[in-house]
Amino acid sequence: MAVTVIDRVPTSGGVRQFLRFASWGVVNTLVDFLLYLVLVVAGLPVVAANFVSTSAGMCVSFYGNRRFVFGASGRTTRALVLFLVVAGTGVWLIQPAVILATASWLPLGDVRIPGVETWLPKAAAIAMAMVWNFLLYKHLVFRRPARALQADAT
Repeated sequence: MAVTVIDRVPTSGGVRQFLRFASWGVVNTLVDFLLYLVLVVAGLPVVAANFVSTSAGMCVSFYGNRRFVFGASGRTTRALVLFLVVAGTGVWLIQPAVILATASWLPLGDVRIPGVETWLPKAAAIAMAMVWNFLLYKHLVFRRPARALQADAT
């Protein structure tokens, strides 16, 4: 794996890995978020728009997380199946629930921010799914086999 600017950050490996996860997440989240906004503005219902946009973001996410973030190799089928279960739960169950819950609280009294009803629920949903995804990608989907971890320790 190539050394990046993030790999030069003077922190623990776990922090660097999270920074790589977050930076790759910016890429796939932009795909997701921008497509979501376009679809909602075009008149698609928010849950349908979220399904389409998150599916596109997931395609970008799998490749980047597998290679750039977690440096996984081998057993692509296993990783893909686990990724789809974890990411699918995050984006197709957690995100819509957060979007609908957050949208039900808006508008916030007399506070009027243009477009807040569109972007705030999605932003809250992205934040919740991000925590879910990182923890399960790291400890389940792209975890390194015990023998690889032992080789790193020697």
